Amino acid sequence: MNKTKLTVIIPSYERQEYLIYAIKSCLSYDFINVIVKDNSSKSLNLDLHFDNNELNKIKYHHTSDCISVVENFTIDPDELDSDYVCFIGDDDCLGPGVDYAIKQMHRHSMDSLMVKSGSTLHYFWEGSKHPFWGNTSNNLYLDKFTSVISKINIEERLDLCNKRLGMGPMGLPRLYLGIIRTNLFQSICNDYGNIFGGYSPDIYSSILLSYSGKSFYEIDYPIIIPGACKKSTSGLRSERKDVSSLKGDNHLQRFKSIDWDESIPMIYSPYTVWGITHIMALKKLKIEFSNTYLLGKLLLEIPPSRKDVLKKLKFFSFGKMIKFLIFLTQIIFLRVNNICRSLIKMNPGGADIKVENLETIIDSVNYIKTNMPIKKL
Repeated sequence: MNKTKLTVIIPSYERQEYLIYAIKSCLSYDFINVIVKDNSSKSLNLDLHFDNNELNKIKYHHTSDCISVVENFTIDPDELDSDYVCFIGDDDCLGPGVDYAIKQMHRHSMDSLMVKSGSTLHYFWEGSKHPFWGNTSNNLYLDKFTSVISKINIEERLDLCNKRLGMGPMGLPRLYLGIIRTNLFQSICNDYGNIFGGYSPDIYSSILLSYSGKSFYEIDYPIIIPGACKKSTSGLRSERKDVSSLKGDNHLQRFKSIDWDESIPMIYSPYTVWGITHIMALKKLKIEFSNTYLLGKLLLEIPPSRKDVLKKLKFFSFGKMIKFLIFLTQIIFLRVNNICRSLIKMNPGGADIKVENLETIIDSVNYIKTNMPIKKL
């Protein structure tokens, strides 16, 4: 088969011990090139970890300057010479079946392909802990997969995502942990100056992508495996250490300026950062937004924001307050449902399968390839 080329871009910051494995997962495919954007204090000596043939497939950009995560994600579209592009984190990796996924994208003219939304899929690196599940180190949690590829109803998902502002990209197509056509990536950059923006580049790019493309698909198979380490935001979230003041957070301090919409409480948390980034993307597209759902989420789950949320609720109209209470009920229901699912399965996220003692994320790939091979339907 004449395989279509894919470029995988890996932004990294002070996590080179994981970055090596992310790169290795990409080089296991002969049709993939890798671009690394490393913002660590010291550069990584690639010669110690890769042979000459592998080094020829890696472009390594390093700067120790104090730059934001958006700047570290940003890449010149002209640097891409492949048909498809994908971003993964330095503690993530490509899973098995990527060659099949690319073949299907080419055959069916897909704008994007991602792992099926709602699937539980996560590898926890050494040192990971969870306040309820305890030690999750070197464990892989995942669902049973069918390998089915299905088209996304983008209008329906955009409507839900825009209503639930601050909940992340949810089921929207993704460039980060997803694969898109390179010419679509380049087109968005030309139209809007950059596909990345706000304070969470994965959220911002997902919104712009969703409004710019037409043919979005998902596959019920782990072609990309998200990782979580003790240094990552997902790792901190699992330990409930991801809330702070705006001024005290290193993530936001690296931005040259903070343009915070007054409708969102000024506190650093995943919900507020995702929400403000979502708003910035919608403003770029000249689309109206509502912060009602986000305020309900903050009131219930982020105690430091409650005082500010209650102040904002005083200015709600009767109709908006009714809507807020409906959202509050939905948030409680979803929270209880997720807890029950986890307790029934006795795994984080209600995963069907727990695999222990996998030393690195590459071992997760090998486990899936051996025990859950992709079904080429």
